[in-house]
Amino acid sequence: MRRNGEICEHRVPGYPGLLTESEQKAYSEAFPSVEWLVNEYGENEEALNAIEKEIPSLALSVSEKTTQSTSAIRTGDNEWQVHRTLHKSARNEILLCSRQTPEGKQFGVVEQFAHNSVYANSLGETDLQMTSNQAVLLLQDYVEQERHVLQLFKQDIEASIEETLANKFPGQDYGRVVKAIAARCGSQISGEGEKAQVEKRNQNQRIKF
Repeated sequence: MRRNGEICEHRVPGYPGLLTESEQKAYSEAFPSVEWLVNEYGENEEALNAIEKEIPSLALSVSEKTTQSTSAIRTGDNEWQVHRTLHKSARNEILLCSRQTPEGKQFGVVEQFAHNSVYANSLGETDLQMTSNQAVLLLQDYVEQERHVLQLFKQDIEASIEETLANKFPGQDYGRVVKAIAARCGSQISGEGEKAQVEKRNQNQRIKF
């Protein structure tokens, strides 16, 4: 198979198609500029998948009256008992919390910003993101929201790749390269493992033809 006079022969991780020599060169030029973003995407997706699998057991544990929390946190006039960190970064920490109300137990997802950070100074140190009287529904809503955030994150990565390629290869259409790099999101292979897999695929491709 050829594209623009070049043989489609190069495989890259996570992408089902084959790249030409020019596309492979563009891929190698652009990927390092977004590699840390792709890695961050993969880490966040992996953490979210783990939470999704734990929803039934996690919801049960925080719903039990005997559940003991390790600390408390305030949002406005309300005090919340912290049960679990759902996500943590240098900027913030997302906490699964609960509190007693006259109507019964309420569950909440609270964002806590790093002390004296720009976010904490402008928004306050905590932000109540969502609440529910059912822990299962709260966790499902949280996962759905974070998956939407990941999709927006992926779109930002694609936009960054497009900008890099436009600067390095003006006037060239490397849409397939953008798709190939974006396919790395959520399908991480690193170091020698990646190199070995690519070499194995290329070898298999040569044998096939």
